[in-house]
Amino acid sequence: MVIEEQRQIVQTRRLDLLRGRGSSSLLKSHAWDHYMKLRSAVGEAALQQAEMLITLFHIDQHWADHLAEIARIREGIHLVRLNGQDPLDQFHRLASAAFFEMLRRTNEAAVETLLSVEITEQGIDLEKAGLKGPCSTWTYLINDDPFEETMKVLIRNIGFASISASCLPCLLTLAGWAIYRKYFRKAQRRDHL
Repeated sequence: MVIEEQRQIVQTRRLDLLRGRGSSSLLKSHAWDHYMKLRSAVGEAALQQAEMLITLFHIDQHWADHLAEIARIREGIHLVRLNGQDPLDQFHRLASAAFFEMLRRTNEAAVETLLSVEITEQGIDLEKAGLKGPCSTWTYLINDDPFEETMKVLIRNIGFASISASCLPCLLTLAGWAIYRKYFRKAQRRDHL
């Protein structure tokens, strides 16, 4: 599953940063002069700590945005079948492109923040820098459609095994209408008696 692999990559990167095994400094590789100036002013340890906190903030922020983008892609992916394309292949392609774009934006935002915030010998005050993250985070469920299995059983029992997933909203609407009409008619009959 593409999204699960992406989650594992992001989680590994976060854990590496937290354990001090992150890749080389973003600031060092993108703004050498600023890195050297800060390192001599605040020390290597304070700079590494600040970079770790800033990078973690942007990873979390961009991951949440990425999940929202994946939800948007998933919502409309069934339409590519109308163009003769395979929705699963197209979803994987779009999800991968979105992931690499998210990684690029994460690094870019971290470097931008490192260039603009105040870092002292005590490190960085995330709240003062406007980088305070949420007190809790959210993620996604691997099976984020709790009605999918129920609908498969319903479709199998009705005998419409060839209905595609794009027809399910219509089927739900029709089922709801049928239930409403059944109970509405019963209520009308009771009122006439």
